[in-house]
Amino acid sequence: MKLGLTVTYNSGETVSATVLPPEWVKWETKTGRKITDIKGDDLLGMSDLAFLAYAALKREAAGNPFKPFDVWLETVAEIDPNQLSPKATPVAQSDG
Repeated sequence: MKLGLTVTYNSGETVSATVLPPEWVKWETKTGRKITDIKGDDLLGMSDLAFLAYAALKREAAGNPFKPFDVWLETVAEIDPNQLSPKATPVAQSDG
């Protein structure tokens, strides 16, 4: 499952991140919950979104220095989830 997040910092800067399997595994390990328990945007609180956004942005930094979670969180004004859905492709139907 992919989850798109837009993080707005106190400075007004916005960044987008895509939550991928590595972040979901870390989230499941940290919370003891399963991704299959999530229905749409239900059951994800602000601490969940912050954890997922941080983990995704840190992964996307590709090993470059990244602030510790608590320091980073103090700079965040808003986290907006935007579910990313795969593009639907039409199924070809045969005539017979």
